[in-house]
Amino acid sequence: MATPRPTVLVVDDVALNRCILASMLRKLGFAVLEANDGLQACELFREKRPIAAVFLDLNMPIQDGWQTAQRLREMECNLLQKATASASVFSCCGGSQRLPVIVCTANELTDKYGQDMTVCSSAITAGADEVLH
Repeated sequence: MATPRPTVLVVDDVALNRCILASMLRKLGFAVLEANDGLQACELFREKRPIAAVFLDLNMPIQDGWQTAQRLREMECNLLQKATASASVFSCCGGSQRLPVIVCTANELTDKYGQDMTVCSSAITAGADEVLH
């Protein structure tokens, strides 16, 4: 019996960007789900568990990458709390079961975003684990 491939979620409002990243990930052996905005990504995360990782654009309509990262972390924490009576053992926002959220952006990472934060640091603060530029 074949081992199921891990599923990753690619979120970007630009279809070409999704297609390129999804193609690379499939060649590496992943099953790929695609979402064109953050709201759709959160719906897929809720419906299609387990998801091994999320690759996330920042600038999107409806719900941007910052909001999506925050919402995914909230959803993840809620799932952990339901799964175990002692969710504090996993420290909802950083335990070993944390969903990897990787931001993929064309934004200039040194540009300021918000309150004297760089794009990179603002994405990490919102809940991303890594930022690829």
